[in-house]
Amino acid sequence: MNKGRIICSFIAMVTCLGAMAQTTTTDTSSFAQYRQRLLDNYNSYRSKLLDDYDKFLDGVWDDFKQFKGEARDPKPKPRKAPTATPIAEEPPALPTPTVAPEPKPKPAPKPEPKPKPIATIPSPSPKPMPLPVPAQRPALEPIPAPKPAPTAPADAFTVDFYGIPVDLPRIEFQILDQIEQTSDFALQWRTLDKQNAAKSILPAIEREAERMGLNDYLKFTLVMSMVNQRFPDAAQASRLSLAHYLLAHMGYDARIAMTDMREGLLLLPANQMIYARPYLEIEGKRFYVFCDKATALPDPERRISTCRLPKEADSCKSFDLLVNELNLPYKPHSFNISHDGMTLSGEINANLFPMLYRYPQMDMADYAVSAPCRAAREELVSQIKKSLEGLEKRKAIDKLLGFIQSGFEYATDDEAHGFEKPYFIEEMLYYPQCDCEDRSIFYTYLLWNALGVENHLLNYPGHESAAVRLDNAKGSSYQWKGARYVISDPTFIGAPTGMCMPAYTGTPPKIDFAYPDK
Repeated sequence: MNKGRIICSFIAMVTCLGAMAQTTTTDTSSFAQYRQRLLDNYNSYRSKLLDDYDKFLDGVWDDFKQFKGEARDPKPKPRKAPTATPIAEEPPALPTPTVAPEPKPKPAPKPEPKPKPIATIPSPSPKPMPLPVPAQRPALEPIPAPKPAPTAPADAFTVDFYGIPVDLPRIEFQILDQIEQTSDFALQWRTLDKQNAAKSILPAIEREAERMGLNDYLKFTLVMSMVNQRFPDAAQASRLSLAHYLLAHMGYDARIAMTDMREGLLLLPANQMIYARPYLEIEGKRFYVFCDKATALPDPERRISTCRLPKEADSCKSFDLLVNELNLPYKPHSFNISHDGMTLSGEINANLFPMLYRYPQMDMADYAVSAPCRAAREELVSQIKKSLEGLEKRKAIDKLLGFIQSGFEYATDDEAHGFEKPYFIEEMLYYPQCDCEDRSIFYTYLLWNALGVENHLLNYPGHESAAVRLDNAKGSSYQWKGARYVISDPTFIGAPTGMCMPAYTGTPPKIDFAYPDK
């Protein structure tokens, strides 16, 4: 039995024993002891992997073709939001929608393992685009700030983390100025081990990440911020090698890689689909390509090499990109959105937005379930409930629909940001312009959480929309699991619930997300 099968057997055994422990009270101490032995064996595999990692880095490097990042929706959005015109007759029923499948990596041809010589020096990475400054709006009462970070000790090294100062211990270890060949990665790993690099810095990074509520991806960006600012003069490959060393000791299945032009790269697996980012397929597992800066990517023609690891490396963690409550120092940003007697106003923490600005593109459902600031969302829901209190259900839906159609200025992501940028719900309160996907995510959230209306977040080619469950309503609709869902489009300006954009009346939509999430 190989080690990979042992790990799988271990996971199945722990699950089975956990169920048995709930149904019997006999011999619980023996169960706990046996379970601990299984956990110790599992941890020993991971410890052995780290102990031997320098040998793998010194061993065989396989050559891979990089695949172009997938476009979430290749059809361009309209430059201007369409305006509805009245229709005289009842529209026909719409085609039955499909459910967005769970994203799975596409199989890639497996090249023959072939170490490839590496030459020349990498070119400098492009600078990231600055965060645009949104229009300011008057505030109501400020939201209480989170607890401040503890005072930095005298020997701290302060990292600028998206404009937030994060104090970490001053690092005493050193890294190579240059990495010329793949064996240099092994040399740097051994050098870092001798200097106890992981033990000296990782407890503080993990502590600060937990204090701020960072997910796996934001932990990675904190590590990169520390590495880039502590060793700004080292070559990119050397800095990424340090980041890889730290991420591996944090339990992640991060891989170090190098192009045929000697550019250092990181390869990161993710729990979510990531769009518009190149990737490799390694034994059926997708690894996304990252550099030292969020906007830096290698030439798509470059071939990429990474060291061959044993199967048990798969037991390490992938990166979770879902964003839950962030606890950041408070910087007020006021917002005030009004239309037709309805207003959303208040204040939100502006420190959220640089952190989310260049966030990797995910599926629409992942934006719907993420919640960077629950307090702001609760305030939105409270204000919407108060504004629509006492209205009949259909009238409340149309009032909210009209507010989002006309209370927000429309612009494509390309016009507003210069790249594709789906918004988290909180970002609707910060940027002065938004497109169809941003409006639809915002609208469907409020439909369910403020009005209790079951609904679907819908995708058409080049367009994101919504539908609400109204069993007896007229208009463009479809049947789904015995219920009637009526189109309610927050980007079709002036269109009431029940009116579908003419371009999509014959197109089956795809359900990106359903409220409630069952």
